[in-house]
Amino acid sequence: MDKADSQKRSYGNTALMFYTPYPDELLSSWIIRNSIAQGSDPMGWVYGFWKEWRAWTRDIDRYLPPTQTFQLSRFSRLSTERIRRMTLASVVSEIEGKTPDIRKAWRWVLPTGKRNRYTSGGFQFCPLCLDEKDRFFPKQWRLSWHTHCPRHRMRYAERCGKCSMPFSPHLVDYTKPCVALCPRCGNDLRNTAISLSCGDAFAFQSLLDKAISTTFFNPFPYWNVETKRDVFVLAREAVALYTAIAKHKHYSLWLKFFPNLFPIDLHLFDTTVPFDRQNAENRAQLLHGAYTILRTSPEHLSESLKHIGITRAVFGVIGASPSAAMHPLFHLLSSKSKGGNPNGGKRAGSKEPVPPDEVEKRMRAIRRYL
Repeated sequence: MDKADSQKRSYGNTALMFYTPYPDELLSSWIIRNSIAQGSDPMGWVYGFWKEWRAWTRDIDRYLPPTQTFQLSRFSRLSTERIRRMTLASVVSEIEGKTPDIRKAWRWVLPTGKRNRYTSGGFQFCPLCLDEKDRFFPKQWRLSWHTHCPRHRMRYAERCGKCSMPFSPHLVDYTKPCVALCPRCGNDLRNTAISLSCGDAFAFQSLLDKAISTTFFNPFPYWNVETKRDVFVLAREAVALYTAIAKHKHYSLWLKFFPNLFPIDLHLFDTTVPFDRQNAENRAQLLHGAYTILRTSPEHLSESLKHIGITRAVFGVIGASPSAAMHPLFHLLSSKSKGGNPNGGKRAGSKEPVPPDEVEKRMRAIRRYL
């Protein structure tokens, strides 16, 4: 172990060598790295300072209670503030401009879906990063606006390519102390098939990263934002707006205004699933569309939306009143629908075939009872 990257601590007759946390490292990553270095595994090693407290049944990267923070600080000699900075609360505080409420779901954070010590998701990874010697898990692997590795420009993976188990490095065993191996089937996750980056989704991700890492930066010149929180609220609205547009029956007509936008295939994923619960591929598609919206002036965007009959009512559909930055678009849209087909088809009120995506949605509801 490189002495420059470690700290030696003595407890009684036992000498422990601790890795120094990387600047953007997750708390779980730091614990997993150190447990392996001590010849233990994450499940057993945490007993040394947390005893019977079941750490891996909780999302400790999201929030670590004060008592457990103090116990870990006393054991590792890291300050409680340094430990807190390894959690996602530090990122969400930057986005929200205040300490997030631990009782509520956090936007822009991938939920793990904990069931006992197992997860249903929430942890993405880059196979190329796992193949590096000094591997660790950065906070970006838990943030939903991140869909691509910023270093390798490849889309993240989330599951074992062999058995489909979600990435679960906390389940690594001391007999096979390698986080790059699937805990269930032993498959080498470094061999997971990876996809090239979607340019616009990667660009959008990079702009949001810059917005959160600088004092203040407006990545969307056509839209008036004044704080970091405004930037992320507007980005969230753009994702929700694009989702609503993609479900509109005249979505294909709207795409003619944006020839460089790849259309969403509604048969491949369910747009009713919240953005933070979508997989990396689906989130990349939604961010691609949201970025197209925010690179467009409110005037041009409103004209394209009017063409397919979208009114101010769309903000009720996406479940939010427009923010101050989105108000120019809101006021440019009509308050009432004129009806009819913008492509010159049947008049409003006439019988039309049910769109395929609506048929599939109804079938999913029926299958629950079969």
